[in-house]
Amino acid sequence: MNQSSKESLKLLGKVTKIVFNRPDNGYTVMQVERQDTHKNKVTVVGYFQAVMLGERVHFEGIWQEHPTHGQQFFAKSFTKEQENTTEEKFFIHHIDGVGPSFAQKLQQTFGDDLKEILNKSPQRLKEVSGIGQERYKRIMESWGKHQASHDTLLFLTNCEIGFSTANKIYKHYAEHTLEKISSNPYRLLDEIEGVGFHTAELLAKHLQIANDDPRRLRAGLMHVMQQETRFGHCGMAYEKCLTQTANLLKIAKAELVNEVDFLVNEKKLMPETLKEQLCLFMPTLWLQEQLISQKIKNLLAGKGSEDTQDLILTLKELEKSLTLSQEQYHALEQALQSPVFVLTGGPGVGKTTSVNTLVEIFKINHLKIALAAPTGRAAKRLQEATKSPAKTIHRLLEFDSFTEKFNFGKYHPLPIDVLIVDEASMLDVPLCAQLLEALPAHARLIFVGDVDQLSSVGPGEVLRSLIVSGQVPYFALKTIFRQEHTSQIVINAHRVNQGMLPDINNEAGVDFYQVKANEPADFLRKIAIIVGERLPARFSFSSEEIQVISPMNIGPLGVNNLNKILQETLNPGTAHKAKIKQYDGFLREGDKVIQVVNNYEKNVFNGDIGKIISIDEEHAKVKVEFEQHNIIEYLAKELDQLQLAYAITVHKSQGSEYPAVVVVLSMAQKTMLKRNLLYTAITRGKKCVVLLCEEQALRLAVNTHEVATRINKLEEWLHEY
Repeated sequence: MNQSSKESLKLLGKVTKIVFNRPDNGYTVMQVERQDTHKNKVTVVGYFQAVMLGERVHFEGIWQEHPTHGQQFFAKSFTKEQENTTEEKFFIHHIDGVGPSFAQKLQQTFGDDLKEILNKSPQRLKEVSGIGQERYKRIMESWGKHQASHDTLLFLTNCEIGFSTANKIYKHYAEHTLEKISSNPYRLLDEIEGVGFHTAELLAKHLQIANDDPRRLRAGLMHVMQQETRFGHCGMAYEKCLTQTANLLKIAKAELVNEVDFLVNEKKLMPETLKEQLCLFMPTLWLQEQLISQKIKNLLAGKGSEDTQDLILTLKELEKSLTLSQEQYHALEQALQSPVFVLTGGPGVGKTTSVNTLVEIFKINHLKIALAAPTGRAAKRLQEATKSPAKTIHRLLEFDSFTEKFNFGKYHPLPIDVLIVDEASMLDVPLCAQLLEALPAHARLIFVGDVDQLSSVGPGEVLRSLIVSGQVPYFALKTIFRQEHTSQIVINAHRVNQGMLPDINNEAGVDFYQVKANEPADFLRKIAIIVGERLPARFSFSSEEIQVISPMNIGPLGVNNLNKILQETLNPGTAHKAKIKQYDGFLREGDKVIQVVNNYEKNVFNGDIGKIISIDEEHAKVKVEFEQHNIIEYLAKELDQLQLAYAITVHKSQGSEYPAVVVVLSMAQKTMLKRNLLYTAITRGKKCVVLLCEEQALRLAVNTHEVATRINKLEEWLHEY
């Protein structure tokens, strides 16, 4: 789209980066993520005073072409969008009976006098429409409990720390918050989960801590190491760690050498040689990879195979009544002969039938079986396929929210003889270590998964390491069953996995379609038609049965924007439909939502999908019914645990199947377009897959076969122990 224009235009966006600023005249170059119709990132230039990162701003100006930096939006004027004030956020999060709208009413009515009125003239609260005796009583009881935190939270937010982060810090340290922060702001990184290096830097700046302070240097090193785990690595090359930390802190690499030695001596970093290169590892992951390798070796060397002959005889008996292929029979035979086994293969090759047969064999031989998967949807699929109870790994290990530990572990092993873990490609190092630690010494362990799918979101690549090590017996099923040859989904998934474009035949009766689109507006128009009209009309799919999948969260075709479009298409607001504010939008009754963090207390986990069944606007509470049929209540301050789920990322979809899937592929997402990502997305569809894509984006995804090597030690340790 050619945006160069002399006509005055308006643009709404969130400031994501200050590229350049001249304090003398306010001339600023910034990156802005648009939050109007386009949703893309643009460069905005102009003369600004006091525009800060994260603020939503209305700009008015013109598009212009810079000879070096390309297209820019020159803002002649701007207006910052009013967000909830710190006072309003305090009331939303801490005061019972006050949601976003009432917090705003209180602030608008009393302004800066609100605190004094609460302490000296609380009856005046009833001047605000909607505050009766019951709500007044709840407000005053909550204020009595939480007013001590008020000034501390104001101090933290004045240090440019976001309210939710400030609230998290106060909840951890309570009345000792200022004392703890003043002694060492970088302690936050070790002591409060989810509080990052940037927050500590803001506090350190306020406290005038020197740039070369050892506490800052060590915190920077640990931050860089921690960031690397978010890309799936368990460790990091020594030189890379020094370089990235020096760039982050804007200091010389030489200043960091002694601090690395200090952290190594303190056992906060573990040095290891990996393929003749010096690396640094986070100690917890270092220990967990060792635990996994040692446990696997112990199981392989154990007595789990004493009943092998009985199990093989049962297989031979069952073979007479089952239609097993020769390939499946060999796979099952090997699985029964080893205490640890990996069964892998793509869609339609008989993994489910093989697992069913194994379950039947173990049941006939009176062995206690546990079936588990990393996510709730994957566990549900496993249970439906085997007609046997299956749980998520978290639920199998029984997390105790009081002790914040799993009930089952090293000293209290699971009371089982066999553990079968499905969707094992999703298994990361921390969860695998906890699972294996709870496994009794005599147990059999079978991993089932598709090694060609995306690796785990968390650190490590357990399934691939087990296979590549050559130490664990495994079998890869490859033959597509005859009945699956009619499924274009299965055929095209295998074509993509082999580096070939899907075979498209958009005729009635097939289950795989391609719809071409170009500009973001074209994508958005077509996706609303496909999801809201075409799929329901042609296949009678309900909106709950259709899942839109996109590679990314951000951008015009990212999950966040797609959810806004699809919410208006599938669950538009009405005068009688309850809603509650969340971020820059609303959650409504009837919305499809996904849990985005593990909440052990509520027994709901990352990736669980549900539907909002009620919203209490007066008390700011939301009830969600999840697919496991459990109903969970959320307070306003807990709503950041939920996101709309009409569209989800490919990573979030992994381990799940949906009757109908719409996969969005655009060149705007080109950094994410890889073969294994497309393969994973296609294999989520059970009855129908629609590729809504640019042809160039589809070709790029199919041709980009980059299996990123994650830095981990598991493969080597499996050889060593």
